Amino acid sequence: MRSYAKEIEDIRERLRSPFTSFFLTLLSIIQGTALAALFGKVDSLITRQAFHAPQIVMAIGIFFAIVTLWTQYQMGSLLYTWPVRVIDAFIPFVFGLFEFVMIIGMDHGAFFVLVTFGLFFVMTAFGFEYQYLQVRKNFHADAFMHRLTLGFRALDTGSSVASAAVLLGTAALISQFGPSAGYELVGAWVIVAVALGHAVRQAYQWGLVEKRLADMSEA
Repeated sequence: MRSYAKEIEDIRERLRSPFTSFFLTLLSIIQGTALAALFGKVDSLITRQAFHAPQIVMAIGIFFAIVTLWTQYQMGSLLYTWPVRVIDAFIPFVFGLFEFVMIIGMDHGAFFVLVTFGLFFVMTAFGFEYQYLQVRKNFHADAFMHRLTLGFRALDTGSSVASAAVLLGTAALISQFGPSAGYELVGAWVIVAVALGHAVRQAYQWGLVEKRLADMSEA
């Protein structure tokens, strides 16, 4: 019986080879469109004289969310690779949908944006679990990759779950006490704080990758 090992491996390699360019191109299109939508919303709010302090802070938070999602995918696609599946295209579009709903929600107050951003991080936790499932399947015997990314899964998923809890909890408090300019502004700053927190996490993880690579190269 003929063996097709070479042909199978060739196809698997072709499926893996476009991984980085596939993700970064797809995310660049989605995030670029999201940024354009955000700028359009800001322009609309200014035109209608509805761009007050809470909206300004929410716009900053959504901007950071858009940027940190792109950098998260950049880091992941540079570190990991696996054969591209349908779900690999589906997940980024879901993130983009959440971003557009947050942008639309600027017209409806911090509560709406907080709830959407909280659900965004529920989806982020799912996305991280999917990523690390693929890593385990494709690097199950790779001691180098395990050492390079040690602790990343717990930090990624844990920070996403914590962010969802903070955002949804803040939304519940605003809903309970009723909308006011003060609560709106507090909610908007929570959005900024969470987005910046994930930017700090990414910088910390990338620093760990560089340090571990340097340590292993000297070993």
